[in-house]
Amino acid sequence: MKVGDFLLVIGPGFFEKAEVVSKNKKVYTLNNGIKLNRHRVPLNSKMSIEPWDEVKFNFLKSKRDMTKTLEKVSVAVKNYKGSMEDFILAHNKMNRILKKLENAKE
Repeated sequence: MKVGDFLLVIGPGFFEKAEVVSKNKKVYTLNNGIKLNRHRVPLNSKMSIEPWDEVKFNFLKSKRDMTKTLEKVSVAVKNYKGSMEDFILAHNKMNRILKKLENAKE
């Protein structure tokens, strides 16, 4: 680990991309103020710190935003005034997405 490296900081209901901004002896400091040792063990925080992983970050972001998206879909369904055919197509697509999510549990 060196200055300029990015790390994934994860806590309960929280995650962010953090950069190593300084190194003083064996203590690294992140741009969010968290200090950690060379084994990525936080010294002044209870957060979990992992090497930067773009896929995991995008997964966590998508998982967080999914409920907001579903709320928007729910409002759109209640206020829908378009054609019946478009509504049926949208329903079929939603069912396919739901099946994919349910099958991912297995």
